[in-house]
Amino acid sequence: MSAQEDQTRIRLLVCDGDMLNKLEAQLATANKDVSFYEREIAKHQRTLAVLRDWISDAEPRRAQLQLSIARQNEELSLHGRNLPFPPEILGYIFEQLTHEPDPKWEDFTNLRTAFNAERVRCPFNLAALCRQWRQIALATSSII
Repeated sequence: MSAQEDQTRIRLLVCDGDMLNKLEAQLATANKDVSFYEREIAKHQRTLAVLRDWISDAEPRRAQLQLSIARQNEELSLHGRNLPFPPEILGYIFEQLTHEPDPKWEDFTNLRTAFNAERVRCPFNLAALCRQWRQIALATSSII
């Protein structure tokens, strides 16, 4: 072997050594990252297990609450169908409610044109109670 070949081999050896050192540093970093992410995955898997347990415990309770709400809505709608008075009488009662005097305007009780905040809100309050009352309130033109 010649001196020039030895020089080339030495440069190649130094270059390969540098590359090996860089690669080993990158591998060490990658291994640290893998360990970190494995710990993170394990932590998230534990969190997932807790959440799945909570969901499996909560779903039956949700079903019970949905059933209870459905039963209550059914009871209320069945009860609402049996109005205590015919719609005409309820309409008349609604009309009388809208003509009540406003306590803030007691000095002007003789004036039917005086502003009455309660009288203005009354049709909306009545219409908000249930579908049947809303239909009766909207059908009673004297309160709107």
